[in-house]
Amino acid sequence: MVVEDDDDLRDVLCELLDVEGYEPIPHRDPSAALRAIANGVVPAAIILDFGLPGIGGAGFLSRLRASERSWSTCPVLLLTGWQNVDGLGLAVQSIVEKPADPVALATIVRSLVGTPRLEKEG
Repeated sequence: MVVEDDDDLRDVLCELLDVEGYEPIPHRDPSAALRAIANGVVPAAIILDFGLPGIGGAGFLSRLRASERSWSTCPVLLLTGWQNVDGLGLAVQSIVEKPADPVALATIVRSLVGTPRLEKEG
């Protein structure tokens, strides 16, 4: 799942994941992403923008982690334009500063969820 309010960046991230063989689930709004998860969408990992409108990335994380459901432990890669967020004690597996290197992002996603199970048809 990609939760990013910048339409262009969200599209680029989803295309990158698609090319890598994953099936990205795009969301612009963090509250809508949480509703999708609560309604049965179970992401293998989440790329989350920290500076989101509304509940923001921190609000998304606190609600995700507070759940007693199995998806509360979903790996999260935090994507941020802010510096020094690593000192905030956020429950994430990786923090990447914007602008992010696509190869590095793909490598981190693979480390979080493994390689895609199915080969994409050309």
